[in-house]
Amino acid sequence: MPLLINGEPHPLESPQSLYHLLETLGYEPKSIAVALNGRFVPRHQYISCMITDDDSQELEVVAPMQGG
Repeated sequence: MPLLINGEPHPLESPQSLYHLLETLGYEPKSIAVALNGRFVPRHQYISCMITDDDSQELEVVAPMQGG
């Protein structure tokens, strides 16, 4: 089953760190919040948190918005 990112399926060619995946998707890892399978992932764990396609993983990425 493909990785779901914000509800959309994304193929994952090989296991990679959350940090690398976020950069590949065009996110700035230092300025977003991430939940993996419903659990908040602290920024200091982005490099050590490995994302695989071995199980159904859901990633929610929240980026700050400007405006009011």
